[in-house]
Amino acid sequence: MSRKRGSFKGQDRGKQSRVDDHTINYYKRVSETLKEGFPSDEEKDLFLNNVVSQLAEEATHVCHHPGTSMIIEDLIHICQLHHVLSLFSALKTDWYSVGSDRFASHVLQALVCTVPKFVSKCAFHFKVSHSDGNNEEDVVEKTKGDITISEEENNLIGHFLDLCGFVKEQLSTCLDHVYFSHIMRAVLQVLGGTCVSEKVLRSRLSRTRKKEDDGSEARFDDFEVPPAFKKMFKRISKNIFHIENFSVHLSNPSSSPVIQTVLLISKKLDKDLCERYLRKTIKKSGLLTLQIDPVAAADSQKLPPIVKDNVGSFLVEQIISLANGSLFGEIYKEIFKGRLIQFASHPSANYVLQRLLTSCSDKQWFEEIFEELSLYMEDILAVNHFGVILVLAEACLRLGCKQEKFRNLLMQAFHCYEPEERRSKIVPLLASCSTYEVFYHIEDKESQEAKGEKAKENLVPLLTEINYHGSLVLQHLLRFGNPKLVTASLLELKPVELQTMACDPCGSHVIDTYFQSPTIGEKGRETLINRMKGLFVHLACSKSGSRTLENIWKAASIQQKSIISEDLARQEVKLRSDKLGHYIHHNFAINHYIHRRNDWLKIQGTDAKKRKLFQDILDPSDKLSKKQRKEKKFENKGKEESLLLKDDQITTIQLPGSKSKAEVKTSENSERNSKSSKSGGKFRVKEKK
Repeated sequence: MSRKRGSFKGQDRGKQSRVDDHTINYYKRVSETLKEGFPSDEEKDLFLNNVVSQLAEEATHVCHHPGTSMIIEDLIHICQLHHVLSLFSALKTDWYSVGSDRFASHVLQALVCTVPKFVSKCAFHFKVSHSDGNNEEDVVEKTKGDITISEEENNLIGHFLDLCGFVKEQLSTCLDHVYFSHIMRAVLQVLGGTCVSEKVLRSRLSRTRKKEDDGSEARFDDFEVPPAFKKMFKRISKNIFHIENFSVHLSNPSSSPVIQTVLLISKKLDKDLCERYLRKTIKKSGLLTLQIDPVAAADSQKLPPIVKDNVGSFLVEQIISLANGSLFGEIYKEIFKGRLIQFASHPSANYVLQRLLTSCSDKQWFEEIFEELSLYMEDILAVNHFGVILVLAEACLRLGCKQEKFRNLLMQAFHCYEPEERRSKIVPLLASCSTYEVFYHIEDKESQEAKGEKAKENLVPLLTEINYHGSLVLQHLLRFGNPKLVTASLLELKPVELQTMACDPCGSHVIDTYFQSPTIGEKGRETLINRMKGLFVHLACSKSGSRTLENIWKAASIQQKSIISEDLARQEVKLRSDKLGHYIHHNFAINHYIHRRNDWLKIQGTDAKKRKLFQDILDPSDKLSKKQRKEKKFENKGKEESLLLKDDQITTIQLPGSKSKAEVKTSENSERNSKSSKSGGKFRVKEKK
């Protein structure tokens, strides 16, 4: 649950008027003091004691104000146990009023998320007992033992379980409420000891909205929960799954994320319980009760309604990701089999299919899915659902099967499989996400035959832009077991096209993968370095290119580094005067290369030894083959030698704005974050006249 942090002026003026200017100014000064910090812990404690004592008297009053509620959130993050206890005591007088308010609900959520910080091992000596009274059903009791439990811890757990009891009693009201449902999710996460990723549960609008303050969400580390918490979690979750009209809640934007939270947490606490919940959700969702002839029905009617729903489809994704082997097979056979093209072409259901492919760990199931989808590769691209193609490539790589067939089908979809000479154009076509006819401006077949393909001979277009999804697919293809055809196509690119790719934010990762792929040998890397002669200065002076050049450098041998340095040394003045190039000049020791070649060679040799040493630490030898262990043993004979650089040697400077990770995260593609709008264009195919 996120909100925009702004000024004190703005929304909900009726509630703002309840807080007078004197109080608002007081909390403004509190905020300024928090930002300035404290010279000592004593002053910090004194300050917190004064502020919290004042806040406890008017908490329910000021929490409803948009400006003061944000300050209270910041205050809660640094509060001690007795401060949190005071705030809980102040807010428990009216849980619903606080939890159902647009601004106060954030305060209560932050307060709930501080409970794990103060729940010590003493909490394991508490239990929840059942009382016959009408007002107090859940009572916190101490078990017998010698453990000393502080009164503050006792009271904190009591207040928290009191909130849990309120949620359980008012389940239907809280579950459907747009703000209180977030409190429910926070409560369930604390009871389960698991902090669920907000990317899993946030709505599409919330996920696409840029947050000004990424630290505004209340988070906590996973922890082992006491039995009292587990028992309360099971009681609330049981009530949720027995609520009236449960199927309606599955597609509700407020209650569906709560159900997803229960499923995710129960997977950690009790796998058998999780499977029972999954099966009940599948049954109630209507996934298995589609009473329509799949042959006679229209495409849109072949899918269960919940997978076509913007909210419900997220829940189905969670079900698939949490299903074990046998349940996964049942889901595929009953829901997906025979309908894959309908899933792949639907705006929401295609993400459910992507989750199926991502979660598939059985080669037999995947091969069956692949064979059905292989008939519709170009149809999927025609509706611009490139994410399905991407996860299909990722699954081929992960499971080590159907790689060659996938590549051939991809070439057929881009019209470069036949005739055979077109196959060498797979890289520019994929990178630009265009079919052969569109990229080379070839007209329809009849006109092409009449003109003898003169248009292609007279005009050879260049690769000028890189598609986001095309870049990701190329990265997977380069990691396949036999990337020979793709590497040959990449090496056929003209120097200006290689420069475009290496300096592009998306295309640069293709070059990175080429040098990092375990299936591309030393000879192939050296060939590309030789093809890029004359381009390295342009790369060094580009933001994306300089990062790519550093990754090439890390994977290069000393001989290959000499080729790069020789090229850079020819334009040393330009390199050294550029705001990005001078980092490359320093990190690659170009001055040493020009004036002190022997020192430069020693530096590169030392760096190589250090890299191999740390690689041994990160990659244990017991996971390597006998041949690899022998090679590493031979390489590391000189480990005893000092690897410290001499005074005249260099240290590496981090490029401004550069990222530590060398490749684009393919998992981002499966998220519904409107990434296709940044992909550099749609799949372009020649329209028939």
